[in-house]
Amino acid sequence: MKKRIFAALLAAVMALSLALPAFALGSREILSGECGDNLTWTFDTETGVLTISGTGDMYDYDFWGAPAPWSDFEGSIITAEIGSGVTSIGNHAFYYCFSLTSVVIPDSVTSIGINAFFNCSSLTSITVTAGNPSYSSLDGVLFNKDQTVLICFPGGKAGDYVIPASVTSIGDYAFSHCS
Repeated sequence: MKKRIFAALLAAVMALSLALPAFALGSREILSGECGDNLTWTFDTETGVLTISGTGDMYDYDFWGAPAPWSDFEGSIITAEIGSGVTSIGNHAFYYCFSLTSVVIPDSVTSIGINAFFNCSSLTSITVTAGNPSYSSLDGVLFNKDQTVLICFPGGKAGDYVIPASVTSIGDYAFSHCS
């Protein structure tokens, strides 16, 4: 009887181990795919880094219908590295990446889609490189270039915040999911 119970338990453990994703087991895996006509993405399951590289526009995504191709790992993405040839960040690109803590937007990005960082509750910093013609950042907050529009306040940024005097408009959902 004990042997049968042990054998059944062992079989169940083996079946579960086959069903778990590789990154849950601690092994390193590099996942990849396309995210634009000339853009690719890679995700390192060990470091939690999602890298977007290539040239051109990122596809737009719809969380409910056609989510970003990395949405299966949204809880494991810690950092998003956007390459210098990327010209747009698509709609809902990082939607619900609740472990994402930081994003650097290069000077090549001239368009950011709606809800690109929606519900990124751990996001504490959005940094825009100095040469960007369309966007800027101040203390980790995303603005338009001349800082008259506050576009996105990172959902994981803690403490009080004083909106700069230059701001004349606050973008839709700019403070969404801020604790």
